[in-house]
Amino acid sequence: PSSGARHFTVYNSIRSSSASGTVFTVTFTPDEGAGAMSAAASVTFVEWETRTAEKPLPRNRKKIGLREWVFVKFNPLLGNANATTLMRGSTIARCKGSASSWVYHAPTSNGTDNVTFSFDDCALTIPFVVCEPVGYEVALTNITYYEGAGVSGDFKMLFSLKLVPTDVSFRALDIQEEGLVATNATGYFLNPAYTNLLDHAKHGAEQSKWIEVAGDQVMGDEAGCASFPYPWDGGGSFTWPIPNYYRIRNSKTFFRKFCDTDQVFELDADGTVRIKKFGYVGECHTNRVVTYRMEAQQ
Repeated sequence: PSSGARHFTVYNSIRSSSASGTVFTVTFTPDEGAGAMSAAASVTFVEWETRTAEKPLPRNRKKIGLREWVFVKFNPLLGNANATTLMRGSTIARCKGSASSWVYHAPTSNGTDNVTFSFDDCALTIPFVVCEPVGYEVALTNITYYEGAGVSGDFKMLFSLKLVPTDVSFRALDIQEEGLVATNATGYFLNPAYTNLLDHAKHGAEQSKWIEVAGDQVMGDEAGCASFPYPWDGGGSFTWPIPNYYRIRNSKTFFRKFCDTDQVFELDADGTVRIKKFGYVGECHTNRVVTYRMEAQQ
């Protein structure tokens, strides 16, 4: 009203049995001047709830991943409401055929996005904290070898990965390892016969190999090697530098690096091979004894 409208928001309210909301008497105190201003005879509660389209739980969380979908529903209906977002790249729109439900799409960059619904002389702002991936949560699931005794290498470690932070959904993303060439080869791996081993793009990190983030957000990865022919001379080592990128699903132009997960290969003079990735060290001896350990933190 022109005499000085006020509004307030109640969180975690109990749904009213009345279709038009809860009615009660209230008195407002003006921001300036003396005395109390008596309000109209009633106030209508407008309840709202949010629900993410994807797990993880809880589905009413306000912390979300890039391009996550969130449904916002009001009771009673807000047929005359307008909605805006704060961050570039985010959108808010009514669900088709609904006067009370909206769908919010998070932006393509991290930050706090305020989604504001304006109706009559009131406004409600819902803040969403939008997160981009910063790395992986990793678990070693298996370690295997293939050939018999006397062989150097030819083993691999298998990993289970989830993007971090793990309490949001990155279902809208694809990820990729960039295949680069090792520049720090020593000893055995300086032999021209083995230089093809130095190029990660020839061993599983093709430039066009984007992987969709699964619905459960659990993905697989492996760190392995073929056999290294005898003689092993004094051994040697090299490292694949592995930048990790994400993009919005199927985007042709949008991608960003979010972490590095180098993979190290070490060959001893007796044929023992070590592979290091994600903080794990897998070791395979020529007698086919295969072990693993966590690498000591620097």
